[in-house]
Amino acid sequence: MTQRTSKLLALALATSLAAACTRTPSPSMPNGVATLASASGDVVVQHAGTGAWAPAAPGTRLVKGDRVWAREGRADIQYDVAETASLGARTVVEIR
Repeated sequence: MTQRTSKLLALALATSLAAACTRTPSPSMPNGVATLASASGDVVVQHAGTGAWAPAAPGTRLVKGDRVWAREGRADIQYDVAETASLGARTVVEIR
């Protein structure tokens, strides 16, 4: 392998890694930081600034300060940066 080929491969690898590390919110998920992707069993949501817990519904937009509590159920939270968090029973998560 020539020195030029090695440099081109290194540049291609660096460019690919930079693109993979740069994440932007999905255009299909405006206004918020996450979406409750799924909820089964006893899962509730408490929106920021409220004291009340309400039954969780898939598709609910979550913003900073909201909480999801999988009391005796399971839930998946899809963050706008393409990350997913799966909650098992007796788990509480606050969106930050």
